[in-house]
Amino acid sequence: MSGFVLHPDALADLDEIWEFIAGDNLTAADGVLEEIYERLVLLSPFRKLATAAPILLHGRFVFSPCRIF
Repeated sequence: MSGFVLHPDALADLDEIWEFIAGDNLTAADGVLEEIYERLVLLSPFRKLATAAPILLHGRFVFSPCRIF
């Protein structure tokens, strides 16, 4: 993972995402995290193009798209 470092809270969130999906499908769980990391690698060269986001409060934001397995 060169080019970026994930905050411990982000790592914990990714672990929770993996565990949730892995409850149904280990291969899908691995695939989702692999896709997330691939996107982070692609985005990491451009991290200075935007300002840092403030800490988000739980439940204030909804993210899309949803994935169906």
